[in-house]
Amino acid sequence: MAYACGTSIYIRPGLSPRCRECIAGDQELDARVVLIGDAGEPLDQTPNLELLSHIAAADPGRTLVLFLGDNIYPAGMPALDEGVDLERRDAEEVLAAQVEAVETAGAAAVFVPGNHDWNRSREGGMARVLALQDWLDAHAGERIRLQPRDACPGPIVIEAGRWVRVVVIDTEWLLTPSQRRRGMQACARGSETDPETYSPTDEAAFYRSLEQIVDTTGERYLLVASHHPIRTRGEHGGYVPLKYWLFPFTRRIPWLYIPLPLIYPPLRYGIVRSDQDLVGGRNREMVRELERIAATARSKPVVMAAGHDHNLQVIQPSGSDVVVLVSGSGSKVGAVGKNNDTIFRHAQVGLMVVDYFTDGRIALRVYEARGDRSQEPVFSFWLRSSKGTAAEPTSATACQAGDRARCVRSTRGSDRQVQVRAP
Repeated sequence: MAYACGTSIYIRPGLSPRCRECIAGDQELDARVVLIGDAGEPLDQTPNLELLSHIAAADPGRTLVLFLGDNIYPAGMPALDEGVDLERRDAEEVLAAQVEAVETAGAAAVFVPGNHDWNRSREGGMARVLALQDWLDAHAGERIRLQPRDACPGPIVIEAGRWVRVVVIDTEWLLTPSQRRRGMQACARGSETDPETYSPTDEAAFYRSLEQIVDTTGERYLLVASHHPIRTRGEHGGYVPLKYWLFPFTRRIPWLYIPLPLIYPPLRYGIVRSDQDLVGGRNREMVRELERIAATARSKPVVMAAGHDHNLQVIQPSGSDVVVLVSGSGSKVGAVGKNNDTIFRHAQVGLMVVDYFTDGRIALRVYEARGDRSQEPVFSFWLRSSKGTAAEPTSATACQAGDRARCVRSTRGSDRQVQVRAP
């Protein structure tokens, strides 16, 4: 009973659980983005991956799957020279299952590194991210990649459709002390298909690059994908169910009901203050900068998608044009609270789908894995319900070049055409 209040489903009063109009015909779909985070637990991921594959197969040519970090538990992909063969084999098996789900559907996918992929934020994290990249390059198809690459922060741009630009960033890089990450070496930023190099000597170089990308996005919609959310009411956002206030050891060992009340939350959020939580110093600085940059985007809403907390959340602060999607229950479940900004929350294994339509509407659907490949979402919601978009030919022109490529003229007045591949 003490735990149940953090696992029940919540939908903001006045909202219908299902928006039937949010599912349009394929001829109206511009791009579909599937969000699944923290799918790296070997025992519990199968039903969700089957659901993912089923959804992506509906329109694979216009579907981009984003694995939002923590792709391998508990500590990422061991490098071949580490001498931990059993751990390496287990990691390969977990990753192979995720790749197979995408390849079976025929869609494209991007894997984003998370803190567990960075060796749980410990020494040797960069080597494990590079090992993850090498394995995907060797064993996955050309439409499945790790981004950003080379243990760099990005940002990397993926033109997922005519009206939507996906920007992928590695937030764990931002939270990692400089001595344990790639700093002075050349990193890639910009277009996935035509990147440029820069030297991220500090966080400021990364944020300048992200500002430039947002500024040149013009009237297209923006979806920023990372591992760490800028807002959450899960444990990384300070929510602790009553069970852990009273019996903190059950968080690690479910049967260890030794009472030690009122110790764990003040210790974690008041004294230790890990940078993996929103209260951490580096995390607060990162969130402040990301929110500032997102607010400068022209077309609203801006979607900030992440995992990290093992639940499903839709959050939109009052008066804000930024919608935060936490889709971190790819294979694990953790309790989650709510506040006035919460639109939807549930502690259940599942994933999210964001559909961008050619008439300017944006729909969100939340699915939960129940083992029956059900296509019925538990929650659907218009992120933008009005037809028509600021990104009309009067401000941005688009041309179709065959079935596999599109080009979009910048709305900033430049004549440069950006060549992009359909996802």
